[in-house]
Amino acid sequence: MENTNKYISGWAKLTHLLRTNNIWRDDRAGMMTMTAVMLPVLIGFVGLSIDASNWYMERRQVQNIADAGAVFGGHEILADVNQEELIILVNTFAEENGYTAVSDSSVVAWPPASGAYTTDDLFVEVIISRNVPLYFASILTDIDVTVNARAVAGGIEVAGDGCILALDNSSDRALWVTGTADISAGCGLISNSSSSSAISIEGKADVTASSASAFGEVYVKGAATLTTATPPQNFADKMPDPFDDLTIPGGTCNQTFNSGDVALVPGRYCGDMHFSGDVVLEPGTYIIDGGDISIGGSSTLNVASTGGIIAPPGGVTFILTGDTSADVGSVHLNSNAVIDLKAPTEGVYRGILFYQDPEAITSISNKNIFNGAATLKLDGAVYFPSQTVEVLGTADVANSCLQIVANKVHFAGTGFLNNDETRCGELGLAGFPIKRVQLVE
Repeated sequence: MENTNKYISGWAKLTHLLRTNNIWRDDRAGMMTMTAVMLPVLIGFVGLSIDASNWYMERRQVQNIADAGAVFGGHEILADVNQEELIILVNTFAEENGYTAVSDSSVVAWPPASGAYTTDDLFVEVIISRNVPLYFASILTDIDVTVNARAVAGGIEVAGDGCILALDNSSDRALWVTGTADISAGCGLISNSSSSSAISIEGKADVTASSASAFGEVYVKGAATLTTATPPQNFADKMPDPFDDLTIPGGTCNQTFNSGDVALVPGRYCGDMHFSGDVVLEPGTYIIDGGDISIGGSSTLNVASTGGIIAPPGGVTFILTGDTSADVGSVHLNSNAVIDLKAPTEGVYRGILFYQDPEAITSISNKNIFNGAATLKLDGAVYFPSQTVEVLGTADVANSCLQIVANKVHFAGTGFLNNDETRCGELGLAGFPIKRVQLVE
């Protein structure tokens, strides 16, 4: 009986083991089936995640191209290009920075075709589209994926009252204040030079201005000081020449100048014009063909008026020109002269007081000087695009609206500029707006 019980017990154990082994075999078969079914799904999800990551990276690259292209286009707009040039320049820039014509397409709209800046021609819109290949998801679908990016950029005004502009593109000290100069400019200083000292304040000079902007850099050296209402703008955009569209009338000389004249009428004068004594100018345009303008002694120079009032359009414009570059004269206002000149408020030369032919020779020795103890009341624009304007000594440049635009500008004395917005409006002389290109959309 005991042996029988042992036999039954052993059989039970064997049966139990066999049943347990079958169960394991059944579980392993189920897992293999589950794995066979789920593995493609898992691979698909991994593939989709890889494709999604690739889409994201492509999207970021396309957005970077659009952003950079819009900013580049904004700078070119401030450089005064036309629409056809802008589109070519932006597309060329994009190609140099990752744009591929095979897979990409672009739209350049100036002004923007959509958004908040559709009526502002200082802004440009760039749209980039790219076809992105599917690596794993292409197993499941043949749909093409396109990523798009859009950017809008343009010039945002950071200061709007520039009145002293140096046009030189590369020289050191294009706008230079030196010595013990004490300059109070109720307006902005601008230099188009790429130099690290495009605007240079040196020595013990003390300059107060509403703003300072340079294509290169603003440099303040030693004991000099510069005080501005807004932070100086380094690496700003160049300021376009505001008067480069003006032309010089042709013709032959029809007036003769004598140094003892006390009254002059408009016309074309050949040779130098040296004022002495008390001189009154009838309103109009004075063309000095092949000569300099100078005044000395204790002379006075004024525009004709009635009871101190100049009838509109009133004012005078001096144009210096010549048959050749070497013939174009300069201006030298020296000594103790008392000068009160106003530009016209109407006509082709509205707001222009002195205009030098852009063809004049550019050299160190060719300068236009406002010097000594002269009392200067200059109401209008002083334009010498090829030469230097120097304000030296103790000249008091009193005015109600004065702009200085020259190849270079040098202050080495005491000067005071305080422009009146109403008077500048009458002369058509808006302050030069200083802009920074920014992404806005």
